Amino acid sequence: MQAGHRHAYRIYLDCLQSVDDSFVGKLQNKMIFMCVDIIVSAAFSYAFLSVLEWIFHRYFMHRRSRITAWSGFVKSTHYKHAVLHHNLYYKRFDHEPDPHGRYISVDPDFVFTTVLAVPFVAALYHFDHILALVFSLVLALHHIVWIAAHRQMHMPSDAFFRKWYPYRWLARNHWMHHRYRNVNYNLVFPLADMLFGTYKAPDERDREQMSKNGVCG
Repeated sequence: MQAGHRHAYRIYLDCLQSVDDSFVGKLQNKMIFMCVDIIVSAAFSYAFLSVLEWIFHRYFMHRRSRITAWSGFVKSTHYKHAVLHHNLYYKRFDHEPDPHGRYISVDPDFVFTTVLAVPFVAALYHFDHILALVFSLVLALHHIVWIAAHRQMHMPSDAFFRKWYPYRWLARNHWMHHRYRNVNYNLVFPLADMLFGTYKAPDERDREQMSKNGVCG
């Protein structure tokens, strides 16, 4: 009788172990799938926003087009950026004495971003919840970095990141954009410039000019 009880107890323990192994295996598979989903979503979000930043900066903020003429918002954005930010103000990359002009076309337009982002994120949510969440976080990070980095480039302060290599690389990259205009359209996510052939690295003469101006040395 006791042997039968022991045998039944061993069967019971084996069943518990089998259920436990099955649960752990499913949990591990789910965690692996989630990690892969997060990595792929982050890569997609980075690439998508880099291309979007490049397109809007090159074709709407720097060039006149039918859309520029048709849309009052885009026309205003083009005027503020191409005419005011690049030509009237910031003749010196890291200094603008006009208290109003120094802020023109420095920060991204949050209303415009929200109007475009909300329906896009909603569509992503129906496709993949994780993708929608990661895209929203990457978009928020993009705008935070844009504001902090772009202000530091044009209105230098004692920001804690001013000596970090990634910031200094972005700053040199943007300095080249102000010098040559038709290169380096990516301010925050420098991928599309490399894909579409508009990336330009500073040569020795450019670096010498940067050093003379005390910019991003």
